[in-house]
Amino acid sequence: MQKKLTGLSDTERFARDFLNNVLTNNVVGLTGDLGAGKTTFVQMLAKELAVSVPVVSPTFLLLKMYSFPEFKDMRNLVHLDMYRINDWSEIESLGLPEMWNDDKNLILIEWADRIKDDLPEKTQFLHFAHVDEDTRTVEY
Repeated sequence: MQKKLTGLSDTERFARDFLNNVLTNNVVGLTGDLGAGKTTFVQMLAKELAVSVPVVSPTFLLLKMYSFPEFKDMRNLVHLDMYRINDWSEIESLGLPEMWNDDKNLILIEWADRIKDDLPEKTQFLHFAHVDEDTRTVEY
């Protein structure tokens, strides 16, 4: 399925719909070019989950964890950025396999295509694409 997102309000609505109707498990891979809307989607999703602190791209940190009030038995938003990851040992050192086996974590992985072969089979993918300055598409 493909959805056209025009502006932040569409992205916010999609994040809400994704959480309530599309989300099927706790590991979500986000793919798309730089500027395609991956981080903005994570920010809108965090807003829907009532994360109380600003969500920023974890590019240089690789991983950020946020708490939120319980939603579908989940309590932690784990936001990862795999852009700079070169091999599996870097992922293992983050404790990622343990995190995605804990159903209390909702794990959103930007640049998931860089580690696609190492992700659990249950991973749900969203592909974002830049259309123009205000418009993005998301395929899921």
